[in-house]
Amino acid sequence: MSILHQISGCEDTARKADVVFVHGLGGDAFATWRHGEDDSTSWPHWLGKEFPEIGVWSLGYAASPSKWMRILGWFSERHRSSGHGMALPDRARQVLDFMVQRHIGERPLLFICHSLGGLLTKQILRTASDDLEGPLKSVFLKTQAVLFLATPHSGSEVASLASAFRTVFGATVTIEGLRAHDAHLRDLYDWYRQHSVKSGIRTLSYFELRSLRGVTIVEPGFAHPGCGANPVGLDEDHLSIAKPQQKDGQVCGAALDLIRNYVLRAKVPPKSLASSTANIENSGRILAGSAQVPHEVPPAAEEFFGRAAELERLLARLKSGKDSAVVGGAGMGKTALAAQALLALSDLTIKPFPDGVVYLDLYTFRGMAEAAWDTLANKLAGADFMERSVARERATEACRGRSLLIVIEGGEEADGVDGRADINELFSVLSPQNRRLLLTRSSTQASAAESIVLKEALDAEDAASLFDSITKGCVSAEAREGVLRLLEGHPLALTWAGNLLARGDDDPDRLVDDWKSKDLPK
Repeated sequence: MSILHQISGCEDTARKADVVFVHGLGGDAFATWRHGEDDSTSWPHWLGKEFPEIGVWSLGYAASPSKWMRILGWFSERHRSSGHGMALPDRARQVLDFMVQRHIGERPLLFICHSLGGLLTKQILRTASDDLEGPLKSVFLKTQAVLFLATPHSGSEVASLASAFRTVFGATVTIEGLRAHDAHLRDLYDWYRQHSVKSGIRTLSYFELRSLRGVTIVEPGFAHPGCGANPVGLDEDHLSIAKPQQKDGQVCGAALDLIRNYVLRAKVPPKSLASSTANIENSGRILAGSAQVPHEVPPAAEEFFGRAAELERLLARLKSGKDSAVVGGAGMGKTALAAQALLALSDLTIKPFPDGVVYLDLYTFRGMAEAAWDTLANKLAGADFMERSVARERATEACRGRSLLIVIEGGEEADGVDGRADINELFSVLSPQNRRLLLTRSSTQASAAESIVLKEALDAEDAASLFDSITKGCVSAEAREGVLRLLEGHPLALTWAGNLLARGDDDPDRLVDDWKSKDLPK
């Protein structure tokens, strides 16, 4: 059974907005959110006092470890009847009905969710979005923002995720049972990524950097919801991240910002492009100015070091509206360079790409053209646009005549092998007005004239600055010098090593000695 507990302001019919807290595995409506024994240590209560004009609610529902894992049985008919946990879509519909009864969805709405509660929140929004009658759909349309705390969005490593939850919480599910559910987690991931952007939902995500009982449950790779700002790692474990100690704590600050700048400044629900005859000609082509204008930037480095000449050259090409490519080996900083250049472009008064910037990650699509084309069409024109047409036609029409930049991550995935598209086939949907920025390990996918090549690692000074910005002096001088010698300026290796050492879970000097003994390859 689910219960919406009233924290503050919920009975005020003139309230301006609602905030709903959704706990995760092994949690409950109250203990999940407080670091002490009473309400004075509960940040839902803090928010209620800060904003007396809004309703603050906390959802309670059956979420014991074994039941939560059985809830994931909705991904497979074979496991659906296991135990007594309610299937996730059923739970979402039951919660939605309860929310509508409490008039949640009539005002701007913010969800704050922890751990697997984030998956339930995404399923709630998906179920609401699919409602044709309207009462449930209002919950989706009124949602202004979602704050995810330690939510495992990605389904790419569900087996590892199941093992982590089982280790910490004693969950009874088998790793083999969850491995079959990867595709369904990806489906929910893709749905939220596409529809939240289309609807204008603001998304913020935080994840833990400390282990719990020796296990870090939500790693950075799990924490990204596929949209919004890059997830931020906090010096917390999987449980403490939802229990801020002070009212000015980081997650509290994020919630305050969302309430002030997004929830209390409600958006106008977007019209369906597919149903608007004013926006679409009979042929299905989008008229100028009718579609949404995306502004997507690849994952950016927290701080950017070096590559000054390469950055200057890439910026010049982009400002001139030229096709470009960044070519280099794994971990050499292609994505960070592209992100830095695009962030610089956003400060220009006159934008070189007035119809927007779209980011496509071919690693996600495994080089399959249809999935990439469908995603491209969805980002530019919405999921309803030419929904009965094949992916190639949808993408071609969505791109037609638009002055936009398409950033392609992982170009080497489009190699034309084992059913994957080659890069020219992938680009075949683009129109002459479109421009592309290709990030690839393959030097054969772009001409030398349009390529910025990252051949060299960072120089010693930039490598040291990168490492020091991450570790902030928490390692000994000897360990620092050892790492810098070993990793020889490789940006990704330095980032990985710096974050690992900064966590403080292991002795830095011992780790560096271990790495030395491994004889790391070039």
